[in-house]
Amino acid sequence: MPWTWDLLRPALEKLELPDGQYVVGLSGALLANESLEVVDEVELLVTDDLYEDLERWGWIRDQGHGGLVCPSEDDLFVRAGDVGDAYRATIAELVREAWHQDGIPLVSMVQVEPRSAQAVVDGTTTGVADDHARYLAWTWERVRATLTDLDLPDGEYVVGLSGAMLANESVEAAEEVVLLVTDALYEQLAQRGWVPDENYGLECPTDADLFVRTGDVSDTYRAAIPDLVADGWRQDGIPVVSMMQIDPRAVRSFLGR
Repeated sequence: MPWTWDLLRPALEKLELPDGQYVVGLSGALLANESLEVVDEVELLVTDDLYEDLERWGWIRDQGHGGLVCPSEDDLFVRAGDVGDAYRATIAELVREAWHQDGIPLVSMVQVEPRSAQAVVDGTTTGVADDHARYLAWTWERVRATLTDLDLPDGEYVVGLSGAMLANESVEAAEEVVLLVTDALYEQLAQRGWVPDENYGLECPTDADLFVRTGDVSDTYRAAIPDLVADGWRQDGIPVVSMMQIDPRAVRSFLGR
């Protein structure tokens, strides 16, 4: 069945899996951080001990996914053992480094191979008309959750104009968010699989319409990126560009005035 976060959360609560022995995998994490509205299937990454317990409890072997499928929930699978095809750490490490949404442990996107995330995004077609429709509009809550999960180094970036307008509640939603980053962080993100974009610089491989810029940003801002980072203010711990450093013409353009 198509999974949404509102369906997945109660399903996992009902299963009452032991804490510290599993983490929700990539597709579920993309639901939790609102990168996707719906996915076709969800996998759980579990310890070897829990895998054996689930098999004894009647979970069914599934050759296609190389693990087990839940007997009461279609398209809910578990994997154990080597997950190096999709993740950058062992299951034990993924469980230990998990973040939580509504009390549910979720894999950190930092530990996901970018090509795996892109494959999930490209393969998600249920209930959507085109690529753009797969993604929700950016809200401040989504920005906060996404950047918290990405765990970018402090002092190396600041959220740009559209994110600042979300943070100060000038607008409720935006189609895209741009981060202004140092040259060093830009190079790191390129090495980690962020995708080149001709308009901005790089696009996040797991969150459509999340971009980074570096270098000259004088078309929109009144200061260089290091100064914008230094002068930024914080909302929910996230660094946000100062509105005093934004060219008023850029603000009017953003607001369509």
